[in-house]
Amino acid sequence: MISELSDQISNLEEIKAYIKKAGGKTELQRISENKDKTGVKIEGVSAIHPGTGEILPIFISDYVIASYGTGAVMAVPAHDQRDFEFARMFDLPIKKVIREHCIDNRNPHIDGKEIIEREVIMAIVRNKKDNTFLTLKWKKQDWHTFVTGGIEENEDPVYAAKREILEETGYKNVEFKKYICGPTRSEFFAAHKDVNRIAHMHVLLFDLLDESQDEITDEEKEIHEIVWINRNEITKDMSHAEMDHVLANIDFEEETAFEDLGVVYNSDSFDGMSSKDAAPEITEKFGEATTTYRIRDWSVSRQRYWGCPIPVVHCEKCGAVPVPENELPVRLPDLEDFTPSGDGKSPLSKAVDWVNIECPMCGADSKRETDTLDTFVDSSWYFLRYPDSKNKEQFSSKESQKEWLPVDFYSGGSEHTTMHLLYSRFFQKALYKLGLVEHDEPFLNRNNRGLILGPDGNKMSKSKGNVVDPDELVEKLGADTVRSYLAFIGPYNEAGSYPWDPNGVVGTRRFIERIVSLKEKISEKDASDVEKLLHKTIKGVGEDYQSLKFNTGISKLMILSNLLEKENFSVETYKTLLKLLSPVAPFICEELWSNLSESTSIHLEKWPVFDESKTIDSEIEIMIQVNGKMRGKIKVGKSTEKTDIFDLAKKEESVDKWLKNEAIKKEIYVEGRLVNFVI
Repeated sequence: MISELSDQISNLEEIKAYIKKAGGKTELQRISENKDKTGVKIEGVSAIHPGTGEILPIFISDYVIASYGTGAVMAVPAHDQRDFEFARMFDLPIKKVIREHCIDNRNPHIDGKEIIEREVIMAIVRNKKDNTFLTLKWKKQDWHTFVTGGIEENEDPVYAAKREILEETGYKNVEFKKYICGPTRSEFFAAHKDVNRIAHMHVLLFDLLDESQDEITDEEKEIHEIVWINRNEITKDMSHAEMDHVLANIDFEEETAFEDLGVVYNSDSFDGMSSKDAAPEITEKFGEATTTYRIRDWSVSRQRYWGCPIPVVHCEKCGAVPVPENELPVRLPDLEDFTPSGDGKSPLSKAVDWVNIECPMCGADSKRETDTLDTFVDSSWYFLRYPDSKNKEQFSSKESQKEWLPVDFYSGGSEHTTMHLLYSRFFQKALYKLGLVEHDEPFLNRNNRGLILGPDGNKMSKSKGNVVDPDELVEKLGADTVRSYLAFIGPYNEAGSYPWDPNGVVGTRRFIERIVSLKEKISEKDASDVEKLLHKTIKGVGEDYQSLKFNTGISKLMILSNLLEKENFSVETYKTLLKLLSPVAPFICEELWSNLSESTSIHLEKWPVFDESKTIDSEIEIMIQVNGKMRGKIKVGKSTEKTDIFDLAKKEESVDKWLKNEAIKKEIYVEGRLVNFVI
């Protein structure tokens, strides 16, 4: 490209000198993450952004490799760390176009509650004198948070954060340091507002300059108290959906790029889409897709006793010779001592009689290969053996493969993606080309489940002493309790990390005890509220289970059981509750089912059916705000006119006191959601 534009480039000699210098480096040196980014701006030429029409500068840099695309690459500094570092080095603008997507699994959205969407800040204030951080302990909710609040019209996030810090804590002298992350798209149920919140959260770090403090209002004092905590007390257990991102970035003095998937913004017609879905559409609109494959070398030999011996014989005359097929498989010899010898040789080298054999080709004295195969070799094809494990003639008959394979659904941790699953595909496709298997893909569907951490928020490890023994918990609290808590701890259908909470598992036990005690409250018929919620629950739980959202399914069952404790319900409703819970708590549900004089297993019963008409609300709940602050709520019929809704809202007792003797400048109605009176 440089040669084609040479007559237009005004600093051509500088560019040529840079190319010569970069050419003396290896590709590994050039793409190293640990070196400063270098480059030269190409003067005299520029590029046009295909989506916006902006004029963009062109740089030549050695970290962009020719084997990537065409060699001319569109940098995305906000969402690629190397591009981010390059942009910082040359003071280039960094425009964010993807929001992190966070869902608070402890406070998930509640069906039927109003959804309010707004721009929000989270202000993390640090006192560098003792490395403590400003937090709030809420008095009416079990929350521990940093300072948070909404961004008002015409405010930027930094100004809004300073205002919220002053209003909520009184501290007035703070210095903005950096954006920790964001804006994120966070979803949670805001119990203090009784609404489902979608917050576009800007997380900012401030340093406390001095401890001068204004008096805060009595209203703020009633809501929360100020608590300063040490850095090591900032954990995932704090009441923010964004804590993973906060913990990942709080200790860095500089901002970093956000490289994960999220929700697109600042991108015109693509705003609101997931970045995963938007990428192919952007590609189709502005370019075309190409695929480049790069395979890294895989070392399959291991210097250990346990493993499959590599079927190779080393001969001085013939070199490396494969073991004849009729002598396969090569079996491990018995060894009394299979510890490493310290001389760099595999433990198998101690089996002298096994190692020293004749060369299969020339008969000369030779030695077996004493390294064993990496266990990933075995796990790359084991699933092919499962359907036909006793076959002594073939590794797997085609008849068995036709009946059982390919695997319909594979669920595992994300750590398997680039090793086990990648190599399984290599093996499968190679075997398919050899005509030994019936399908060219090993797995039809893949689910990345979350990872359960220790109670301290770290990955479970014996060395850290944070391993939770499920057998002990089953003995103490029951199998159904442990099983239910594992399903409730986080979304099974999403990759993520969820710390084990000892209080959470006890809470799950109480929920199951509540299900048991409900048997004593069965009456002749259902209350009207029970019938409606029951059909909503059947629908919601069924959909959640099918999409592997077990945690939200259990949450819906908890809501139903709370209502049953207060209202009349029939034995049929109780039976339905047990059916819905039985996949998660199979043992106790089976016992309770039999106690209802049922002779067959609950697990042989048909899944409950819901009536769609009974899942639809005839009333809607309208939130009432005064100057943007939540002051009350009313229930109205779906067909209620806007003017009537305004009248009803003004008469609401909790709202009326805020409107007395005030001139209403504006009445705002967001259909089906909220009323806001501007006074």
